[in-house]
Amino acid sequence: MGKHEGLRLQLKRLKIPLSKIKAATNGFDEAHFVASGVFGIVYKGELDLLGIQNSPSVEGEQKKQSKTPVAIQCTKNRRDIKWINGRRYLASKDGFLTEIELLTSCKHQNVLSLLGFYMEADDIILVYEYASKGSLSDYLGSTCKNINLTWGKRLEICLDIARGINYLHTSMEGKPRIIHRDIKSENILLDENMKAKIADFGLSNFHSRSQQASTIHTKLKPNFYVDPEYLTSAKYKKESDIYSFGVVLFEMLSGRLAYEQICIEEDDKGLASIARRRFNENTLKELIDPKMIDEVGEHIVTLNRGPNQESFEAFSRIAYQCLAETQAKRPTMESVIKELENALNLQNYREFSHLAIRLEEIHSATNSFDDENLIREGGFGKDYLGQMSLSGQLINICARRLKCKDGQGDIEFWNEISMLSTLKHRNIVSLVGFCEENDEKILVYEHLVHRSLDRHLSGPNLTWFQRLKICLGVAHGLSCAWVELHPL
Repeated sequence: MGKHEGLRLQLKRLKIPLSKIKAATNGFDEAHFVASGVFGIVYKGELDLLGIQNSPSVEGEQKKQSKTPVAIQCTKNRRDIKWINGRRYLASKDGFLTEIELLTSCKHQNVLSLLGFYMEADDIILVYEYASKGSLSDYLGSTCKNINLTWGKRLEICLDIARGINYLHTSMEGKPRIIHRDIKSENILLDENMKAKIADFGLSNFHSRSQQASTIHTKLKPNFYVDPEYLTSAKYKKESDIYSFGVVLFEMLSGRLAYEQICIEEDDKGLASIARRRFNENTLKELIDPKMIDEVGEHIVTLNRGPNQESFEAFSRIAYQCLAETQAKRPTMESVIKELENALNLQNYREFSHLAIRLEEIHSATNSFDDENLIREGGFGKDYLGQMSLSGQLINICARRLKCKDGQGDIEFWNEISMLSTLKHRNIVSLVGFCEENDEKILVYEHLVHRSLDRHLSGPNLTWFQRLKICLGVAHGLSCAWVELHPL
């Protein structure tokens, strides 16, 4: 099959009938309206994507419907659409179809997935995965949602964005290098788990792996996110995306949008100029969002503390470097990711330092992870039985030696520590502590002698009363977890 034939089949699979899109939005009813912007109007709907994209294997066979929440963008003002005598015309159909192919080649957890499209004459509709928590800008600024993001959560979101940008900037098999050209908080969407996803590629440029040029000669309207060197040279590089990301980093620190009136009143160039000046004056701490450290109630104090000194310094250094006024002085995205990981680890380690256990203690407790002490092995790592002195008392412990290396799994590791240190209940396993030394990540739990429930269900030993008692214990544990982790 030739390249063009393969592309034709791929595009055919991605094309969604207009009738299905209208049905999903009840004819683009206002009740399905999500947002509008310079590139179009977005509606929420549900589509049976598998049913649309796959024909039945047997004619007339009833397929199971599996509807997926989607965002449906009716586009306008695209650069490949021209207006002639009041009507829209697609200037380059081939260019648009190539862009569709390129966007569907992006497979990354921090890039919003393009699921399909509809194109007929001058009508262009793009169908994306639906990010239920809205845009990052909804959580920042004077009109933000009533949710105070912790400093740790802000760092996690920043890392998500950085990893997404790095993925776009990197050429690889099946995907070109992509320069976004419109990185800002409005174009960062959050899913149900508050994972960040880069969206809105209406201004993006694509470079094939064989294309050597790394500079785009282009025209963009000045705004508070645009690279200042670009404004004088009209040369837009991947370093220009890094500058825009630097602005978003300071939005996260300050809780202010770059173009808010309070920023413009202080400096008509907006937040970026303020952040650079305050960094050089050593007054950047005054910019920290006060909502992170407000003491609203007993739960909120615990869940919404601000940055510690080490984390703040690591974050502010790399954020400041991203805002360098010349492209050559800005860091690589790999460096940005490394420093943000460092800031997150410094924040987490200081917050939970009272639970830190030295590696040599765990080696002593488990006889250096001797195979005789191995309890089980799974995708997460290996569990080892051991004994350790805690508050002068010898206890049995389970040391879980995780398989995460080189920064992988850091967020999940610290989330586990954060959750279990918060949850204190007789029906929830207790976290004794953790170790993060020499590239090791180890979680230390209390050891339960009867181990997991699945070992007992196939045997005859559990009475009906015991089974009911176990079910009740599980329910109590889940109830406690829900109340503690969702205090609002």
